[in-house]
Amino acid sequence: MGEGYHSPRAQKRKTRKEEREQIKKERAENKEREKNTLRPEESRYVKEMLEPDVDRGEAARRAGISSIPKRPIVERTILALREKQLEAVDIALPWVIQRLGWVADFDPAKMHDEEDNLLPISKMYRATRAGIAGFDVERRTERNGDEVETYFVLKPRTRDSVRALELLMRYLTNGGGIRGKDRLHELLGAYKFGPVKKTK
Repeated sequence: MGEGYHSPRAQKRKTRKEEREQIKKERAENKEREKNTLRPEESRYVKEMLEPDVDRGEAARRAGISSIPKRPIVERTILALREKQLEAVDIALPWVIQRLGWVADFDPAKMHDEEDNLLPISKMYRATRAGIAGFDVERRTERNGDEVETYFVLKPRTRDSVRALELLMRYLTNGGGIRGKDRLHELLGAYKFGPVKKTK
């Protein structure tokens, strides 16, 4: 018999070995694919984590899961998507740090003139405007005898300067166990959407 000849039994063993190797290879590929693919609940969690002012526990609750996902692919996906968000709005770290510094150093007195009247927004310094999140309009009525006068008062809502200072300190000291892109996203979130308080 030639050298290339294999008995039916040997050929059968060879075929079974090849099949086992193929199954092993497919399992390894599936495992690798699964490791790098988000599960449905993880996708919901990632989506919630990209929302402003949502921490990990809140994101898990909104996603309908009982615990925070721990697989590395989840964290990698969040960081990659956050980076795209920042690139989309062309936000640079110095820009965020500067504006958070303005918020942390916000002085309500600079919103008013010498007679304590609220300045028009166009007359305020840029750093002062950065500390204002918006305005509430309050309707007031005064009586003077039979006459009734109705007027409106603008009440500024200011960004939380203490929160801004805390975030700056956490970033500058690399505290709180927050990594670089996480810190940048948190700083941006605090400046853009952060907690506000009303100024009397």
